[in-house]
Amino acid sequence: ELLATLRSHRTFRDRDLVQEAEELAQISASLKRETGISTLNLILRRNGRRTVNLNGENLRRQMDFLGVLNAVQFSSLDLDLVRGGPEGRRHWLDTLLIQLEPIYAHILQQYHQILRQRNAFLKRNAEKLYTTSLQSELAIWDVQLATAGTRVIRRRERAIQRLAPIAKKWHASISGSKEILQIKYSPNVPLEQNHSEKVQQALLEKLQQRTIA
Repeated sequence: ELLATLRSHRTFRDRDLVQEAEELAQISASLKRETGISTLNLILRRNGRRTVNLNGENLRRQMDFLGVLNAVQFSSLDLDLVRGGPEGRRHWLDTLLIQLEPIYAHILQQYHQILRQRNAFLKRNAEKLYTTSLQSELAIWDVQLATAGTRVIRRRERAIQRLAPIAKKWHASISGSKEILQIKYSPNVPLEQNHSEKVQQALLEKLQQRTIA
């Protein structure tokens, strides 16, 4: 899972994956394909940045490491896709998307970075947001977050569209066609087919409503 997605379903922090009393952990694999052999190496540090190495070369961009190895995870936690809350389903879908479209890792990282910065801005200026200058700055953060959020939403929707017919086919095979599986992506704003501007506008309006409230 870590070599395939550079993420763990158990924790978001690298230091939690390093054995106690150790400063780093290392995971290596050799992948044999018809096109040749690829070697993958991941070093996690208790303090400091991780290192990703492909075929003996340290990579500056983690995105270049993604997509080399694909993995399928089987876990009792998979039941949370049905029984759990939306956060678990989003995490599962994001993990899938990172393998299908490595660029998505950058898109998701950018979204979370803007979200953290906007939240920090709101916390810092909670009692002064009524001023014109701060309202103007908040409007800039809102537009950036709505733009990044739209990219995330549309890629998640596209992934579900690809996944749904495959899952429906396999479910019919398992159930003997006695059941019909339907998978639908329902974000917190209406989805407009082929209209990213409308999705972005809906996100922007929702952000503004929350700020006013």
